[in-house]
Amino acid sequence: SKMGSDVGGNTPEAAAVATEPATADDILVRRYPATVVEVDRLYAIEDPDDEPFKSKYAASALLEELEAQLTPLLTKIITTTTAAMEATKLGDDGGEKGANASASADDRDASREALLDVRALLTYRRGAIAVDTEEWARGEALLMTALEGLCRPTASSHWSSAECRAALLDTNNLLGVLWTNRSEPDRALPFLRDAQAVYNAHDSSGGGGG
Repeated sequence: SKMGSDVGGNTPEAAAVATEPATADDILVRRYPATVVEVDRLYAIEDPDDEPFKSKYAASALLEELEAQLTPLLTKIITTTTAAMEATKLGDDGGEKGANASASADDRDASREALLDVRALLTYRRGAIAVDTEEWARGEALLMTALEGLCRPTASSHWSSAECRAALLDTNNLLGVLWTNRSEPDRALPFLRDAQAVYNAHDSSGGGGG
């Protein structure tokens, strides 16, 4: 496999991405930050000419692994939320029970949105790596998926909004460059304009973080 899974597998950061079932807090607080640290380390490695993308493939494999851990957790949260909404429609007795149910729903909503942010960020990073490793079609598909996640109607304005904003800017830029390199400037222009709009919106707000 060209993913080069032997690279960087023994570091503390890589070890933090464990195989036990994930929780939302575990992914947000431990696994995702640790994965980003290790991916950035791998991305900076200059590989030998005979395997020029070995470390980048390893970085992509780590991102894909975490996304695989995140997906069933998201499904569980969405299923639980749907079931709770159905129960509410059937009626509850209000009072303390109703307040507790509302608080639980808010927690689930926050976890869901934060995990959707992480999934979009993981997909963006995989797409950026694919572009860098000259897998143009794969990169485009991943970046378009990331764009959908980053621009979803419920996209959060909290947690890692600065990180999401930077990813949105870079995703649009990369897609613009991909289409420019294909000599299709008309298809590149909307992405480049969107990237400029993201930059301008951030710049006009004084560059403050979210």
